[in-house]
Amino acid sequence: MKHDSLDNELARKLKRDSFPETPNPWFTRRVLNKLPDKQPHSLLWLKVTVYATAFLGCLGMWTYATLFADHSVITVADVLFFFALVAVTVAVLWQGVKALSE
Repeated sequence: MKHDSLDNELARKLKRDSFPETPNPWFTRRVLNKLPDKQPHSLLWLKVTVYATAFLGCLGMWTYATLFADHSVITVADVLFFFALVAVTVAVLWQGVKALSE
C-alpha cells in the first residue's frame, strides 16, 4: 500500500494528540502469554444450526400448546408443561445469543 503525505500527516496528528501510555504493572508479557488462545470461528455455522433447530422445536411446542391442546380443562400437567416450555425457550434464546456474540 502506498503512503502519501496525507497519511503521514494523519499519523503524526494521531500520535501527537493521543493520550500518553500509562504503565500497568499487572499487564505484562508474562500475563499475556498465559491467556488462552482465541477460539476459531470455524464451528459458528454448527452453533447457529443447533440453536436454530432448538428454537424451531420450541416454536413447534408453542404452536402445539396454543392451537392443539385441550383448553377446556387446565390440569397440573398443563401448568408444568407451560412453565417448562417457557424455561426451555428462554434458555435456548439466551444461549443462542451468547454463542453468537462470542
